Amino acid sequence: MKRIIVAALLSFSGAAFAEGGILQKECVSCHNMTGPAAQTLKDAFEQKGPALFYAGNKYRQEWLVSWLQKPQRIRPTGIYYGNHIKAGAKGDEIDSATLTNHVTLSKDDATAVAAELMQMKPHDALIAKEKIESVTISKQMGEMTFNKFLGCMACHLIEPEYGGFSGPDKCQLNPGWCFY
Repeated sequence: MKRIIVAALLSFSGAAFAEGGILQKECVSCHNMTGPAAQTLKDAFEQKGPALFYAGNKYRQEWLVSWLQKPQRIRPTGIYYGNHIKAGAKGDEIDSATLTNHVTLSKDDATAVAAELMQMKPHDALIAKEKIESVTISKQMGEMTFNKFLGCMACHLIEPEYGGFSGPDKCQLNPGWCFY
């Protein structure tokens, strides 16, 4: 048993997560890298960035590599909006002075970090149980699925002035994750 744990730990340690590596040096100050997910509202509201301890299950590697080189805020008000809004003439407004920009990585560093994040897959068994299969459906059924059944449009802007604006315009998620 001890050998298996040691082997698992050794296979997980890479340049990106090694002591002094980018994940340890930069990412842990804003992202939960070890889990579990926030258990209280107080903890959730104090998050500076999304939890990444399950990044290998959730994100597509090529999207991570691209995004880390040219990071753009996915949620206009950050991970928790309450910390970044102020009263304005027409209601709540984004207080951009309270937001910080994500660090930009070189191509090599982005590739290394994304590869390390892809190793973080604590939910493999749960996703495997779902057995989601890609199928072809009509455009109308696809729109209904996106807009109504799964509620994707609550966060994702579908076209100008239609849909939410807190979700990205390009899907960064692994296909199995989109149904949770």
